Amino acid sequence: MDWKYKHFNHQAIFKAAPESVLEAARAVVTESLGGIGTTTDGFMAQGYGAWHPETATFRFSPVPEGTKVAVELLVERAAM
Repeated sequence: MDWKYKHFNHQAIFKAAPESVLEAARAVVTESLGGIGTTTDGFMAQGYGAWHPETATFRFSPVPEGTKVAVELLVERAAM
């Protein structure tokens, strides 16, 4: 149990080239979270949602069907 962060994980496969999926994801995340940094297999974004600090890590990998996107969202829990 992580008492500091709530973890959310999701993955999906898109029928498009990795470059197209990466570009579209960056555009959407920039509008919602803001600060983006590049990682070796995708990018990481940090910002706030409902007054809680959030960190989202996006990982992209090519698969025969297109591009697999795995997202892990960490939302800081409220402290008492």
